[in-house]
Amino acid sequence: MRRAIRNMRLLGATGPVVKDLVDTVIGMMGQQYPELITDRERIEKVALAEENAFLKTLKAGTNILDTAVTDTKAAGGTVLPGDKAFLLHDTWGFPSTSPWRWPPSRASPWTRTASAA
Repeated sequence: MRRAIRNMRLLGATGPVVKDLVDTVIGMMGQQYPELITDRERIEKVALAEENAFLKTLKAGTNILDTAVTDTKAAGGTVLPGDKAFLLHDTWGFPSTSPWRWPPSRASPWTRTASAA
């Protein structure tokens, strides 16, 4: 679910997206899994709470990335230090092996230089 939320943000979504995704999944899978239909309200509530929590995590991680890139540039570096890259991946869930998933406005600390951010 988090990957879908993040990808929707990368595609330009600015508001909540989970309700639409839940509606689509229930519409497609509801006949095979009737509990999706009977538990729709609970599923939507839990999914929306997860989306809100993830967006807070994504925002905090993005702030850390921005600070790390700025600090790296200020120190004359072009690649984020390993401890920062590890923190972004391990604590905040930023992808470390898929630079094409990063928005073009930011550098992937693993494969691009900090000056590209």
